[in-house]
Amino acid sequence: MKIITQISIFDDTQNENLGDLERLQKVFDNLPDEKLIQKLKEKRGKGRNEWPVEAMWNSFIASFIFDHDSVASLLRELNRNSQLRIICGFQPHIYSVLTDKKDKYGKKIRESRYKLAPTASAYTNFLNNLKECEDELREMFDALVKYMYENLNGFGEIIASDGKAIQSYARRISEKNSGNRGEGMPTGAKRATQQLNLTVKKW
Repeated sequence: MKIITQISIFDDTQNENLGDLERLQKVFDNLPDEKLIQKLKEKRGKGRNEWPVEAMWNSFIASFIFDHDSVASLLRELNRNSQLRIICGFQPHIYSVLTDKKDKYGKKIRESRYKLAPTASAYTNFLNNLKECEDELREMFDALVKYMYENLNGFGEIIASDGKAIQSYARRISEKNSGNRGEGMPTGAKRATQQLNLTVKKW
């Protein structure tokens, strides 16, 4: 009998024939994010709802699939990629603006324009709300890890970590400075926490 080795969860060859949007849809379909979505809706309250919470969250996930390192980069992609907007759940909005053009009576003419994607300020508000949903994010992450333990043989038996050494040029570690002012390298739990928060801080 021919033995087929276990496929690694880190091996992307099984998805190499899938398009980027198909891979993104697979992620959407398998994220247990119901509680997170509900919490985000509660935090938004009765505010403006031009851009649904679900679409904003989907686009946030898409930013990692498409390797965007900033909000500005993601918004540029959303404005030019109609397929990405559709799969995330964004619908264009029509709004009117006063132009410098005037009618025969001398009054400024209003023109209709489209908003295809959220503004930077709208996205900033969403990210601020997302940062306050740490419990829901942790619960979602734990649920995914639990699923992997139950469905993938050998998951978690061998683990590796990667980090980058950042040289500190302080001659010695000061005992007077506290908080973030010291130049000493973080160690232990503090270092691990900084690594976990790296993705959030880049936004």
